[in-house]
Amino acid sequence: MWAVSDALRYTVVLALDTYTAGVQATVARLEKQGIQTIKLKNYWGGSDGYLGINDVFGIPSPLSSTGILKFEVQFHTPESFRHKMAVHIQYEEFRLTLDPVRKMSLHEHSIVKAKRVRVPVGALELQTLTTHVMPGKHLVSA
Repeated sequence: MWAVSDALRYTVVLALDTYTAGVQATVARLEKQGIQTIKLKNYWGGSDGYLGINDVFGIPSPLSSTGILKFEVQFHTPESFRHKMAVHIQYEEFRLTLDPVRKMSLHEHSIVKAKRVRVPVGALELQTLTTHVMPGKHLVSA
């Protein structure tokens, strides 16, 4: 359980026009409180159907084998949060299905819907852009 980073999850919804500054201010405030940044994940690139930022932070915990209790903070706009909730059932089916054709169809459906969501100004410059490999495609190293 200590290795799971999203068992404790918070969602911050910020207005489109103040999103970027809001993310920066929230991360800075957490760090000022001594909360450690573990992993920064920016999904605003839109290539996998999920839009938002999912950052993992940690606080000291003597109960943890790693010494840290991890938690996730998701940053959304009202529009990206509505999108996330609207495609959540398809996301759960995507995770569970073993049918590669169905998996690809669900993935593509999510991408089409995500293209309708406006990206906040400056969001692509926050944290490193992250994406999930599309089902059926593999990264091959040379």
